[in-house]
Amino acid sequence: MLSYVQDFVIDHRMGYGYLFTNTMLIAAVIMLFRNFALNRKRILAFIREWFVCLLIYMMMDSVYYTLFGNTQMDRVNNFLFIVLYCLLRSRYSWRVCLVRGSVLIASVLAMLPISEPLGSLFGSINEAWFGWSQYLTPLAMAAMIMLEVWFLRHFTFDARGVIGTKHVVMQVIVSAVAVAVIMYMELSGAARTVRGPNILICASFWFIILLTYYQFYTIDQSAQKNLELNALKQKAELETEKFHATKLNYEELRSIRHEIKNHNFYLKALLDENRIDEAREYLDRVSSKGTRYLKSFDSGNYAVDVVMNHEMAAAREQKVTIDAQVLVPKKLPFRDEDVCSLLSNLLDNAIEAAARSDLDQPVVQISILPRQEYLFIRVTNPVDKTLPEKRRMTLRTTKTDHTELHGFGTQIIRRIAESYNGSVKYSMSGGIFTTDVMLEMPGEGENT
Repeated sequence: MLSYVQDFVIDHRMGYGYLFTNTMLIAAVIMLFRNFALNRKRILAFIREWFVCLLIYMMMDSVYYTLFGNTQMDRVNNFLFIVLYCLLRSRYSWRVCLVRGSVLIASVLAMLPISEPLGSLFGSINEAWFGWSQYLTPLAMAAMIMLEVWFLRHFTFDARGVIGTKHVVMQVIVSAVAVAVIMYMELSGAARTVRGPNILICASFWFIILLTYYQFYTIDQSAQKNLELNALKQKAELETEKFHATKLNYEELRSIRHEIKNHNFYLKALLDENRIDEAREYLDRVSSKGTRYLKSFDSGNYAVDVVMNHEMAAAREQKVTIDAQVLVPKKLPFRDEDVCSLLSNLLDNAIEAAARSDLDQPVVQISILPRQEYLFIRVTNPVDKTLPEKRRMTLRTTKTDHTELHGFGTQIIRRIAESYNGSVKYSMSGGIFTTDVMLEMPGEGENT
């Protein structure tokens, strides 16, 4: 340990940039596999993590130096440190660790032959002018490492395993081939005897590694998009089915209301003959058909009424009250399926959040009002105040029974709004979450 400190920390036996480059690599590994948030508390945690990792890395270096000398010390310890950190500290799935780890290991090996000649190149031109060139190599290495970190974080892929394992294996194989070729050139001495071609080969491998990773990323994004589109399609079909089912129930209610006058004649006849028990039995039998619909919502618009009656019944089951202020024309310039899907998703989300709030009698308020050439819809609901505000604003479902269809409601709302030249806005204040939707109603302005 003391000989290592003397040779590499004090005497800089491997140059001034050795420790600097390794400290940058350690920071890069932490950023890629831990993902600390950018706030004061997490930045301090990042610094602590980095400092501890630096000490561990130096201990690994000293052990290797004591046993084997400095032959390939930086390359071997870089590989070991990245592997150990992925195994012991990473918060990502094995897929992410395997892909990012293999890319980083291969890229660092490719960067070293690219950056190492820069200092001597400028120094050989004019040592008096470029006396600072000894610092150029570590600075270039640090710049390439940070570029790699940005690339891997910016083009990050989904950690839930959307794509197959074969793509992960493909990335690892490409990285492994690059490592094998670069190490062969290094161990055979070709890297020193043919420096120019070696730099070109390493730069090409680095480009190929990143290009393969980007292809991996695009495949993942495409697969994820297909899953989302399929889920949206399934949810839309379910909403349409729900609309038609609710429509049949609503028509049944109207039929029951129409039949009430006919039942009244029969009840009156039973009562006139003092057949009280038979009248009570008949009344119970008839009433059971329409009890759940008796408290019906009637705005004059058939599609709106169908959805509102269904959602009000669902809200009552969860002990949530819906306070509705609806003023709409009898005929809206929207497809009934879109009205059903829009209102259902708005109210489903609001009822779910209200039911999970800490209020004894949660109330969801909805207003649907036309104004000039637009229809404005506002839905407000209380939220669970125990959740952090950032979590509440992510609009993700809080249901524990996740399925692939959960979480797409807000996407459907936005898609429908945009299809009618409208918009959606979300806000929260004082524990109340508000959703504002605006839809264009062409030709309706002169009528409102």
